[in-house]
Amino acid sequence: MFNKKFLKKIKKSLEKEKKALYKELKRFTTQDQKPENDFDTIFPDLGQQQDENAIEVTLYGNTLPIEHNLENRLLNINKAIERIKTKEYGTCKICSHQISQARLEIMPETDLCIKCKQKQNF
Repeated sequence: MFNKKFLKKIKKSLEKEKKALYKELKRFTTQDQKPENDFDTIFPDLGQQQDENAIEVTLYGNTLPIEHNLENRLLNINKAIERIKTKEYGTCKICSHQISQARLEIMPETDLCIKCKQKQNF
């Protein structure tokens, strides 16, 4: 179990990152009301010419993976904040061992210890 000071620091870090993600997503998406924390990339409108349409499709296609990545990070951050509230934070969801404090400082939204994460990548 981690001390309150550490958890407060982590929660503050997570909240700061959450705000930054929302800000970034607002630049090129609209937020859906349902499901929560779902965003839709705005299709660019550069004009009606064929070359403009091709650029629009390319821009849209290049932006979609960024949207999905930011949404996933936001989802993981929200889950981490919830785990802090329910006092489950810092416990590996696979092996139930405590995740190292050093790992949580680097990646506060993680829910896997380093051993389980390494096994998952193979």
